[in-house]
Amino acid sequence: DGPADLEAVRFVVQNLPKEGPFVVTNGNVRERGDLAKNLETTGAAGVMVAEALLNDPTLFCGEETEKKTPLSVALEYLALAQKFGNPAGYRSVAFHARRVCGTDLERFDLLDALVDGPALDDAVAVVRKAQQFADGSLTFVPNADAKKMATERKRRRDEARSARHRFEGRMARKAKREGKPLDFYLNTGCTPPSRDQLAELRCLPTEAARLERWKSEFSQVCFQFHLNPAGCHRGDTCAFLHTSSSSSHDDDDDLVKDDLLQHDEERFLLSYEES
Repeated sequence: DGPADLEAVRFVVQNLPKEGPFVVTNGNVRERGDLAKNLETTGAAGVMVAEALLNDPTLFCGEETEKKTPLSVALEYLALAQKFGNPAGYRSVAFHARRVCGTDLERFDLLDALVDGPALDDAVAVVRKAQQFADGSLTFVPNADAKKMATERKRRRDEARSARHRFEGRMARKAKREGKPLDFYLNTGCTPPSRDQLAELRCLPTEAARLERWKSEFSQVCFQFHLNPAGCHRGDTCAFLHTSSSSSHDDDDDLVKDDLLQHDEERFLLSYEES
């Protein structure tokens, strides 16, 4: 984990035949200018980027895209989702739009509106409203109460994320002590129940019986999210997984409001290989 060792990449490139194989360097790209710098430093044949493209999908585009704002890029992405469909569900749409223009949405107190959705058209309306605030066609009037609520919601969301991180760390250490793969426990109980399994659970005679079976089969998934008609009262501050699927919900576009899984799980696994 951590920054890529570009000197090591250069060493590999310099010690390979000129006719190939060819090296593609990966890592240490945060902005457009880093692409040329990495190629110059390493002598690699190409650059591969992952995380930075989530924040700026135009990273590999030419200079003509430099005038595009994050909000205009997000609207372009949402238009493509409308045109070609949205098989990944609203969770994916909200995640990508937030990565592209989240700073602007926070500035205009619209981030929670994007997260809440729940439909693609709602996301378009939210980002379009932010665009209107940004270009002055609408006047943004700061709302102290809304800002306070958003700040509190973010604080609780961060607390839930920290709790999830601590859980993942404990599970990785436990697996290591027992000689199991580090992700053994992280992959246990994280799959949501199917529609048939939910029906079976609802047929159990008592809440205690339902909870006992839930803990044995779906221990990382939120019980209330799936079995409480009102949903989970913790919402996006819940440390359990709000993982939906087409087999357990009628609407594939249910938004998983928490972003506990948006962090790369490997970051936790790697950090415990050396502990």
